Amino acid sequence: MTGIVSFATDNEYCSQRADLDFWWPKIAIVLEKHNLSGADNRDRAECGDNPTYPVFLVNDLVIKFFGHMSNWENAFNSERRAHKFLMKDTTILAPEILGEGQLFEESEAPWPYIISTRVAGKAWLNKKHAQSRYFSGESSMLQACLGFKHSFRLFYLFK
Repeated sequence: MTGIVSFATDNEYCSQRADLDFWWPKIAIVLEKHNLSGADNRDRAECGDNPTYPVFLVNDLVIKFFGHMSNWENAFNSERRAHKFLMKDTTILAPEILGEGQLFEESEAPWPYIISTRVAGKAWLNKKHAQSRYFSGESSMLQACLGFKHSFRLFYLFK
């Protein structure tokens, strides 16, 4: 693995959160670890929309890393639970989880990740206000069903 991922300040984290050059070596290792294609497709990779955690799109895959923020562990576990909940209902268009793991197995900052399929659609931030309010209500209901203990936002699942 290419060095532990650590940021001295939140500003440093924010400046590198969506830096594909910084994250690409880790993305390639994760893809290879899970025997997924794309590790040689750096030119087809792009940053995803996420103001909190590093998210990258490689072909039809989404790789999301969790770390640095004080609540990363809750966010990671909540997202995993949300995916498992959504997979129970095949009428819901939701990404399929292809893999998960940790960049650094024996570390205080393991940087867990989730690899999922990419679902076609419009990003939440591009929705009209009325649609956003509808999905906000739906995500609140889903949060209640899953018993979330923090304000994890599911709108990234409604793309």
